[in-house]
Amino acid sequence: MELAKRDDVPVELTWDLSLIYPTEEAMLADAQKMKELSLSMEASYKGNLTDAATINHCLDDYQESTV
Repeated sequence: MELAKRDDVPVELTWDLSLIYPTEEAMLADAQKMKELSLSMEASYKGNLTDAATINHCLDDYQESTV
């Protein structure tokens, strides 16, 4: 099964993303920030989540990024 392109889906069946992002550029900017954050968190924590303090720091970093 192939995923339909947004242009091929009736408008009433699509999400109104303008309620979340005023422009496509704003959405793409957030997507880029999340990509950079995930790479940074991987570099900082991959292989290092071995104790409660480090896990808590990782969760704190994640929580701050979602605000």
